Amino acid sequence: MMSYLGRDQYLALAAATKNAVALAGGSTQVADMVGMRFRQNVERWYSIREGEEPRSIPLYAIADIESNIVDMGGFPPITAALARMYGYELSLVQHQTLILSPVCQLGHAMKEFGEAAERITDSYRDRKFTVDEKGDCLKEIDDAIREMERLRSVLRSAEVVDLTGRSA
Repeated sequence: MMSYLGRDQYLALAAATKNAVALAGGSTQVADMVGMRFRQNVERWYSIREGEEPRSIPLYAIADIESNIVDMGGFPPITAALARMYGYELSLVQHQTLILSPVCQLGHAMKEFGEAAERITDSYRDRKFTVDEKGDCLKEIDDAIREMERLRSVLRSAEVVDLTGRSA
């Protein structure tokens, strides 16, 4: 197989792929997501060994993985790496309802946690816990967990910055 990219470029893509797999839940979850039988097949996309030809991640897998990451409020790392490789910067061009700021996402997650706590305490107020109340409580907990997962994804993809104004 003839390579058009240099080793450094393949290493950058491998690092972005490894990051994307982690953001999407790990190699086992990604293997299930893209219809592979073994997590090791996913791990080969970002494990470049000396003397071996690099293995490329299939385009359909990039689309599936990054769609999952974006749905959780994250930024698509493989697409961003490809854009940087050719001198472009990837940016969001349309308004999305996802909250991308870690601080804002934390507030949103805490709101969902509060709603779950309120639902649970209200359910036990009359010293009874019905099947409907149990379902409502579990739904609120699932909503809170989903927001915490979004927060984790946003934090993983957040830029490390120093806003103090002091030089390092």
